[in-house]
Amino acid sequence: MVLLPDLNKKMQQDIIDGVFKDTMPSIRQLALHYKVGESTMKLSLKQLKADSYLIGHQGKCIQVNPQASNNPFFCKNIIFFIKLPRLEQNLYAQIIESLRMTFETYGAYVHLINSVQQLKSCRFDIDILIAAEIKGDDLQYIAENFTPAKIIMLNSYAGKYSNVGTDNFQAGYNAIKYLHEEKNHNVIGILGIYFDYKVSYNKFRREGANEYCRQHPEVKIFEVDTENFATPEAAIENLFAQSSEISAVFATMDTLAFHVYTYAAKKKIAIPSQLAVLGFDNTSFCNFTIPELSSFQEDIGGISAALQKLVHDKLTGINELKEELFCPKLVKRKSV
Repeated sequence: MVLLPDLNKKMQQDIIDGVFKDTMPSIRQLALHYKVGESTMKLSLKQLKADSYLIGHQGKCIQVNPQASNNPFFCKNIIFFIKLPRLEQNLYAQIIESLRMTFETYGAYVHLINSVQQLKSCRFDIDILIAAEIKGDDLQYIAENFTPAKIIMLNSYAGKYSNVGTDNFQAGYNAIKYLHEEKNHNVIGILGIYFDYKVSYNKFRREGANEYCRQHPEVKIFEVDTENFATPEAAIENLFAQSSEISAVFATMDTLAFHVYTYAAKKKIAIPSQLAVLGFDNTSFCNFTIPELSSFQEDIGGISAALQKLVHDKLTGINELKEELFCPKLVKRKSV
């Protein structure tokens, strides 16, 4: 005996797979095909119409919704799990908006969730869970309650899940390479946060920067983790106290670069003639500082396209483990 919920799911999948492309067969033919009673089939057709898989009236005029046929995204629930502080980052806000526009065009439902409590309270099936920078207890909950086939990590590093994100290590490497090889700076300060965290994009940027220095001993780096100081200003004071020869600063976040501007103004240090400043995130404020701040722009288009492809693969049964990292592009302005 086929239960109605199972019948509904089977018919939904058949519509998505293109088994039915136009006019539906008669109720009798469908009942024979699925080995159910005609009354059960009528109930299923009614539900499929309510769920927008079918259009028209019950009987010979029932049609497949053209948007549903051969569409693996149709009526799927795609969750973005991201903590509220992360939404302040330009990268995630733009990725979410880009994918929302794409997925909803295909008839998917896109939901934004910022806590495990919200995940637990979901009253619908979650088809794909895209988790941004998830770790600790949140990662453990996801691992215990969702199969890897449903999970995509965004800028998270958990080995058994596919991950899409920014190549922060290469970005840090390229930052010091640019300051050294194109702008002739040999003593460079790095200002960041969370350098000691096991998984942190700032940490990876710092490690990339240090790798360049290991390959080029003539370059000296002095670094400060602002987490260890009461204020960013105190951290910057400490950075410059380490060496009076620092002629460039790579800030692993634009917000920290702005604090360097404030410090330079107080000390009457001219940017860029006396101090070059390079940021990361390419926030809109970069165009309004004096001088305009050079900064790294993450590849929002590349990341969004890779996420869309992974969602498509998972919804069509392709579950290969993938990691795709995209190197940010340096947007050159007047601060270096």
